[in-house]
Amino acid sequence: MRIYESHTKEYWVGALDLNLDLESKYAIKAELLKPAAIVSMRKYQAGEITLKEFSEEISDYSFYQKRANEANKIITKCQKALDWFDSIITCSICGKTFNEADVNIVDYPDDVCINCEPNYMGI
Repeated sequence: MRIYESHTKEYWVGALDLNLDLESKYAIKAELLKPAAIVSMRKYQAGEITLKEFSEEISDYSFYQKRANEANKIITKCQKALDWFDSIITCSICGKTFNEADVNIVDYPDDVCINCEPNYMGI
C-alpha cells in the first residue's frame, strides 16, 4: 500500500486546507517579528548583546518561522497525495484502481487495465 492510500482523498484535502491556514498564520506572525529579529542580529554582530540575549530575542521569530516551514512540508505531502489520487483510474473490466499509466483509455470504448487488456483483445 502506498502512503497516500492510507487515507482517503477527503482526508488529504482537509489536511491541505488546515495546513495552508496554519502556514499562513505562522508566516504572518514570523513576518511581523522579523524586523525585531534583524535588529537583534545586528546588535549581536556589533557586540551590543550576548549570544544568550540574541537567542532569547529571536526565539519567537524562530518558533513561528519553524512552524511555518513544518506546515509547508505537510502541504507539499498533501499536494503529492492529491496528485496521486487525481492520477487514479478504475478499470471498467475488473473494477480495480490503477495509476493512469497502467490503464488504456484511448484504444477501446472501455478503460482497460494492463491485466485485463490481453483478454479484452482476445489474445
